[in-house]
Amino acid sequence: MEASLFAQMISESLAKNKEEFNNLSQLIWAHPETQYDEHFAHALLTDFLSKEGFVVEKAYAGVPTAFRAEIATSDYVVGSHPVIAILCEYDALPEIGHACGHNLIAVNCRDWSHLWVPTKVGIAAGCAVRDVLLSNSQTKFPGKVVVLGCPAEEGGGGKIDLINFGCFRDIDFVMMAHPFPHDVLHCITLGIERCTVEFFGRATHASCQPWEGVNALDAAISAYNAVSLSRQQMKPDWRAHAIIAKGGTVPNVIPDHSESQYYMRCQNMEDMAILKSKLIQCFECAAEATGCRMVLSWDPKPYLPLRSNRTMASTFGDFAQAENLVYGPDPGLHGSSDIGNVSMVVPTIHPRFFVGESHLIHTREFQKLAGSSKTQPYCLRMAKIMALTAVELFINKSLREKVTREFDGC
Repeated sequence: MEASLFAQMISESLAKNKEEFNNLSQLIWAHPETQYDEHFAHALLTDFLSKEGFVVEKAYAGVPTAFRAEIATSDYVVGSHPVIAILCEYDALPEIGHACGHNLIAVNCRDWSHLWVPTKVGIAAGCAVRDVLLSNSQTKFPGKVVVLGCPAEEGGGGKIDLINFGCFRDIDFVMMAHPFPHDVLHCITLGIERCTVEFFGRATHASCQPWEGVNALDAAISAYNAVSLSRQQMKPDWRAHAIIAKGGTVPNVIPDHSESQYYMRCQNMEDMAILKSKLIQCFECAAEATGCRMVLSWDPKPYLPLRSNRTMASTFGDFAQAENLVYGPDPGLHGSSDIGNVSMVVPTIHPRFFVGESHLIHTREFQKLAGSSKTQPYCLRMAKIMALTAVELFINKSLREKVTREFDGC
């Protein structure tokens, strides 16, 4: 079949089912759930996938809100034919709901044999690929799709749970697309390490005998200020930000306990080791200066920087250009995601796509946009591009080999 015919079939599939795609996305947007508590979304997606013929494992990898859904063509042979996984996210942020637009990444496919693509984008692309595959009676594309429902991207590291469980060992290629203020092809995400710093002092009356106290809040503030001062010597792509989560109860009692939370981000983990060392020195000096005892606890699931597969991304970009989507340079708005960890174990792409207005993610403005019908044409365009890229991977052995060589050579 000609590429133009594939594109026409995909467009027809998207047009036919666009209202259903939007309804599923709206349901998740209207029921925001934070990390590891995405029970409504989990039930909605797994029930839908089961109804559409997928073999679904709920509470996958021992995580109650993760799932694995898979389907293969009848002539699929393990180890001989490609396996493509498309990841979906569906967790929301505390207080501001789907301000990262995960409802636009998580609604899954309706009719497909080889592929699943996330959310409104995912269900749409999945339907389109299915229509291509089932309409192709002369040339078959043997293969298997694994749909991984990934909870807790917003800090919980749900994808890391799946990696540790071995979920990616039989997967050849991974795709995912994320809503954003700009279209970005070669996405950059920063590695992130998180820690909690507690200082323990001695409480006393703040007016009668303040000299008897050891002020844990002073230690937290000293550490915060030391980190702020050290930013002058940080590289441009380093980030350090924090909150003081606990600093006392009432002003007339010198606090004997404080708790701060710090995030450190870098574009490579070699720099991360240096940045961590600098911040630890700030914490230790604050403890010594105030006479407090320090307890430092690290999050056991750091996020790694994304290693985007440029071969896959370039193929995606070619199809995007055919849809009048021309990518400019990355605007430099770099956050972090556990998709970076996935990209270290399997070839992965993670393009970002504009959804109608240039609001920054993690804002109330973006949360409102994520629930708007304004996003529909942008999501459908992204679904079409992802579907075309997936079909190309299935039918183009030389492309698959080139993608794998790039990954192995990194």
